[in-house]
Amino acid sequence: MKSQQSTEKTVTPDIQEIRARLLQELPKEARMANQKRMLWALPLGLSVLVGWWAILGPLETWWAKLIAAVIIAHSLGALIFLGHEVMHGAMGGSRKLQNAIGWLGFGPILVPPDFWRAWHNRMHHGNTNHKVNDPDHFGTLGRYKRPSLAKKLLAFSPGTGHPLSYLFCCYNFTLHSNVTLWTIADRHPILKGKSWTKEKVQTVVLAFAWLVFALLSGWDFIYTVVLPLAGANFMTQIYIVTNHALRPLTRENNPLENSMSLTVPEWVDKLHFRFSHHTEHHILPAMASDQLPKLRAWLDSEYPGQLARMSHPEAVSWLYNTPRTYRTPTTLASLDNPDRVFDLVAFGDYIKSERKDRERPGADTFWRDASTL
Repeated sequence: MKSQQSTEKTVTPDIQEIRARLLQELPKEARMANQKRMLWALPLGLSVLVGWWAILGPLETWWAKLIAAVIIAHSLGALIFLGHEVMHGAMGGSRKLQNAIGWLGFGPILVPPDFWRAWHNRMHHGNTNHKVNDPDHFGTLGRYKRPSLAKKLLAFSPGTGHPLSYLFCCYNFTLHSNVTLWTIADRHPILKGKSWTKEKVQTVVLAFAWLVFALLSGWDFIYTVVLPLAGANFMTQIYIVTNHALRPLTRENNPLENSMSLTVPEWVDKLHFRFSHHTEHHILPAMASDQLPKLRAWLDSEYPGQLARMSHPEAVSWLYNTPRTYRTPTTLASLDNPDRVFDLVAFGDYIKSERKDRERPGADTFWRDASTL
């Protein structure tokens, strides 16, 4: 039955057709912005402040401070997810109000809201997994022919086997956003010609504020600064790196082809603003996250076998067992062994197949000799 489903599913539906149908067929309340959901910023922000106060005040043991640091990190990560949704306009509000929430979410990880809106909403969403215009994939083999900073950083990415690759998610959100701001934006075909001086100054001020706070914290800076920043990066990146890195490069921006969703426990999904519903989010970016399960159910009903998804742990496992660079738009390969490729088309059939009782294939199932493709 599974093989029959795979052979019959030959054409990905037109994404504009899907969007048009969604806007007509989903209930009206599923498409309405709920500004009250911005109030989540209050308990999340308060938990960060209380955590810092506790670490620098009454808490004395290392383990108690560690627990407080984990709570701070999780709250900062949740604020990023909240800011992401708000900056897409999914909760309504004026641009100034959206930016205020954006500062709470993205400011701590050194991303000014105006740059986030340009980088994420325009560059990434408008050109998802495009070979040239999306700055958020690792690139093709040709990008790394010459020595560069990008080539040095690639050595520590998931799938290389380097011990430091397992720390990748603990810093990459902040690192990649600043690489994009300081080196990519000025020459990117979509953003070049605009001055980003204001955003660069804002980033420097944010970094200086963290430095001052670290100095004022004394040795507790490990709990007030290092672990919260690493934890917030990790919490968000552990989702982000799975969303597109196991999907092909595409010319036409169709989320059913270039994006992947995840399945996580329901209580986790609520805490993380349904970030697991990532393909669904790319289909309707301005849809409130608490309504995305309705979009997923609609896709499963109307377009069965088209939504790529897998459990979060399995996705991370595949990520760390595959290369990050593209030999072709539909194959991944490492710099060290470019002729041994990972077939993203066959892998895509697997992650779009019926999830009930599906068995994970062996490690070699999707590997090919490049000469055979």
